[in-house]
Amino acid sequence: MRIESGLAASQKMGNATVQKDRQNEEGFKAMLEKAFNEKDKVRLKEACRQMESLFLGSMYKQMKGTIPQSDFLPKSFARKTFETMLDDEFAKEASKGQGVGLAQMLYKQLSKEMDNTYKPSGDSSALSECAGEEIE
Repeated sequence: MRIESGLAASQKMGNATVQKDRQNEEGFKAMLEKAFNEKDKVRLKEACRQMESLFLGSMYKQMKGTIPQSDFLPKSFARKTFETMLDDEFAKEASKGQGVGLAQMLYKQLSKEMDNTYKPSGDSSALSECAGEEIE
């Protein structure tokens, strides 16, 4: 069994956090695209809540970075992992219900855009006939 040094473990955790953030962003993008394609307002609302949660998580992480660190309680790999998971849960809880209002504003804007988005039904003959005409 190999035990890694604190620095190596910390670097792995940093890489894992970056990968997790990318997966969350890709998950949000996929959820948003699916909601738009299916014109599903429930999924759109959930995607907006997820975006607010990601934003709050990033904000918590940045705020925590401004706090001076003490050597009284050493930061172990386990403690860093726990604190990261705790911050993620704080962000999820904070975005539930009314949250900070970001999800609600996003939903309001995106649902208007969703309602105004034209999606062809498969019959492109009408579109191809109008393609060459000028609009006056």
